[in-house]
This record gives sequence, structure tokens and C-alpha cells, in this order.
Amino acid sequence: MRKFSSKIVDGKDRSPSRSMLRAVGFKDKDFKLPQIGIASTWSMVTPCNMHINKLADISAKSVDRNGGKSIIFNTITVSDGISMGTDGMRYSLVSREIIADSIETVVGCEGFDGFIAIGGCDKNMPGCVMAMARLNRPSIFIYGGTILPGKHKSKKIDIVDKMIIHGNSANMHQIRNEEADFIITSPPYFSDLSYLDLKKPLKKQTEIDRVEKDVVNFALKLKPVFKEIRRILKSGGALVIQTKDLRYGGFIIPLVDLHCDLVRQLGFRLVGRTAWLPKTVRPKLRTKKDAYNISSGFRTLDTEIFLTLTTPEGLKGEKSAKELERELEKGDDLKVKDIVKPLWITGLGRHGKSNHPDAAPIPPVKRFIALFSKKDELVVDPFAGGGTNLWAAKQMNRRFVGYEINRNYVLEAKKLLKIK
Repeated sequence: MRKFSSKIVDGKDRSPSRSMLRAVGFKDKDFKLPQIGIASTWSMVTPCNMHINKLADISAKSVDRNGGKSIIFNTITVSDGISMGTDGMRYSLVSREIIADSIETVVGCEGFDGFIAIGGCDKNMPGCVMAMARLNRPSIFIYGGTILPGKHKSKKIDIVDKMIIHGNSANMHQIRNEEADFIITSPPYFSDLSYLDLKKPLKKQTEIDRVEKDVVNFALKLKPVFKEIRRILKSGGALVIQTKDLRYGGFIIPLVDLHCDLVRQLGFRLVGRTAWLPKTVRPKLRTKKDAYNISSGFRTLDTEIFLTLTTPEGLKGEKSAKELERELEKGDDLKVKDIVKPLWITGLGRHGKSNHPDAAPIPPVKRFIALFSKKDELVVDPFAGGGTNLWAAKQMNRRFVGYEINRNYVLEAKKLLKIK
């Protein structure tokens, strides 16, 4: 229990050491208790650490209540978030070593039997853990937590607010665990399969087999993205996936079911399936012969499917009809009474010109945003394309973050969203 502190304070020859500790508040009984250092990274250098002293005080009181004697000490911290782009960045990485060295020095010199390190920034946190590994004695690391959002005109504003990011959504590190209130997205329709021409007639059965195999393999590549979606979506939040089946050579490749099965394997639960059809689309018969086969007409319908999924806890925070009516714009092809219908038929909506081949239809997107999020909550689109889903979120006073790997679409989205 007192492997290290006993060497510092026990015995008559250690009375000078005890006298020094009495000056900082030690009582007779405290010398018989394990000494636990509290390494605080408190500083007013950065908002990441300005509250750490409060956590250190709480930790010290907890140690004292549970049979130990706490001793708080400080180490440094720097903020590369402030110094980025300047010569100050030269000091950023080396600060981890300084932090680790300082904690190791104090704990080793003072003979603490264990210690608690509290960090709140991406340099002092690894510095604390490095010291724990070096000292190899009982220790606990406490994360100080993320910075709270600021406010502007009563609205929450933080670093994840109104962003379109050029990057792969398999790593959405800018978003914290369970931070997203609602996610709506349309995964890519296999545009990188350059040989695939869905309008060409089928020549051989092997063609459909090959295409279907490639489509399945392509869909499986999206699994890391859906894992990230599972991480960032809050418990009870909704995920809406806009997708559709592919048609090739007169056959259907069930892409909708493929996407549904993929996300369900990751723990999502399906709670709704809604078909959407633009007003301008009507069934057309391909040939005169088809006129005698009523089912052929349905093969030409370009129907989009919106899958609604949620976490295992089930949907939370569902809204009343009156709440939805207040949010949905009049004349936008949206009527609350139609929400329960399995087929929605609306116009495309206006959001400015988009060069993306699969730009989202605005009316149903707005309807889902109204259903599953509230004003100032965070809406995320991991496959943002030209930014139409984000545009709808902006129009409805939501915070939004989108990810897109195509730089041209990112630039288009920024222009649409008026983001520099």
C-alpha cells in the first residue's frame, strides 16, 4: 500500500521530510496513508484545460474519502489549435515529452504510491499516459471532456457546425461519439464501375452474374462508413438511407435489401421503408408487346426507397402532427397526413442547380429532417455529394456536417451552402 511513500516519510531520520509536508496540510494520520499524486494539466492557455483544476479538486476529495492522501501538482500544456500555421507548432510534439518527464519527475521524486493524471488536449493526454507507462505504478487517467459549444445569438456554435469536409467518411473523427442527432444519406450508386452501362441489353447470363457480384463487393466496401455512422449516431437517433435497386438486362439487382442487410449487421434496426416517386415520372411501356403485359409497365418506374433505421434502443423523441405542421413549408408538396403512406409522390424541390447525377429530392428530405431532428440539432450526411441534404438541413435551421471524397462536388456544395 505504501511501497514508495514509506521510504520518504517513515522513521526518525525522515522527520525533516514530514515537517515540509506538514506545511502543506499533512496531519499525523496522513503519514500512515498511501500518497496519491493528482497530476493536473490546468491552464488558461486553451479552453481544453481551463476546467481541469475543478476535476483535480474533485479527484483529490475522492482519494481522501477512500483511504488515501491526495497531493495535487501541475504540469504544462500547449495548444497547437492556437499556434497552427506558425513557428509555435515546432513546440507542439515535443511538449508531450516535457509533460511526461515532469509527471515522472514529481511522482518519482516525491515517492507517490500511485497517481491520477487528468488531461484535456491531444498533446497532454498522451503525455500523461506516457508517464503512467514509464512509472509502472498504480495510476488512473481521467479525460477532461470535449469543449462545450459556444453560442451566437442564442444558437449553439462549435467546430462541428455547418461544415462540408473533403474526406473519406470511414473516418469522421471531427464528430464525437453519439454526437449526431440525425443522419440522412444516399450511398453511391456504383459510379466507379466504369464498364457498367445499365441501359445496355443483356447478352449473356454471365454478364448479370458478374455485375451482381461486383455490386455486392462494392457495397461491402461501404461497411467502414456505416461502422462510423453507428459510432456517431446518438442512442435512439434515426438513420435514413436513400437508395434504389439497380436494373440490368431486364433483371433487378436488389441494392435496397443489400444496404438494409449491411447496416442491420452492425446493430441497426429497421423501423420504416418509404418509396418516393417524382411527380413527373409515370409508368411507360417499353414495346408494343409490353402493352399486353401489365407488369412490364412497373419495370420502368424509377422508384427511390428511403430506409429508416435506428439503434437497438428504439426511436426516441418522436414528434406530434402539430409539431411537424409548424416546420413543414406550405406548398412544398408535403402534407403531414401523407407521412403514414408507403408511397410519397412529390416534386424535386428547389435548391439551386446541382451537377451531381443523384441530387437528393428536397421535399422528402425535409420531411425526414422534420420527423427526426429539432432546431439547432446536428444533421450529418456521410455521402454529401453536391450538398442538397445539407442545404435542406440549413433551410430548417439545423447544424450540419457533410463528407464527400470528390473535390469538385465539395466545391459545388460549398457554393450551394455559401460556405467559404
